[in-house]
Amino acid sequence: MKLLKNVARGIVAGIAAAGAMHAFRIAWEAIACDSVRDGIFGFDREADIASAQRIHGILLREPLCNESAARLGMTLHYIYGALLGAAYAAASATVPGIADRRGISAGAVLWLAADEIPITLSRISNPLDKSFASHVSALGAHLLYAATLETILRCWSETNQGRSPYNGKEERRPLLARI
Repeated sequence: MKLLKNVARGIVAGIAAAGAMHAFRIAWEAIACDSVRDGIFGFDREADIASAQRIHGILLREPLCNESAARLGMTLHYIYGALLGAAYAAASATVPGIADRRGISAGAVLWLAADEIPITLSRISNPLDKSFASHVSALGAHLLYAATLETILRCWSETNQGRSPYNGKEERRPLLARI
């Protein structure tokens, strides 16, 4: 029963973390994205469309217009975030040492294992067609996802155990300073 509760919490936290990642994407595209080369590698409109069209084509064997593919790609992003959140919550509750207090190591592993390598190998996007900033922003987005996920899960867990998720001086610090 506890494992199921952790998985459910991971799904909710994963969706919230995917939302934070999406907000980062919107901000990045508004501030720093001067060309298609600068879009977040594996998480830009181009990758959304390519991945959605590939999955839709495999499952339904029919084409999908770019606008529908962009919406489906974003939906897939949230589903993927929920599934990774569930897996992380289940694993961190049962395997010692998986979770760290900030989620940074999980974010780096996630960036490499769930973004850079599979997006490149599946040819959804060519890493050489993207700028260095594109790859750094992808790392930043995944670090934000993992930090958000870990923070939500930690606060949820500690609050449900009857104690404050913060101790002493930490409670007075702004949220971003604690992440």
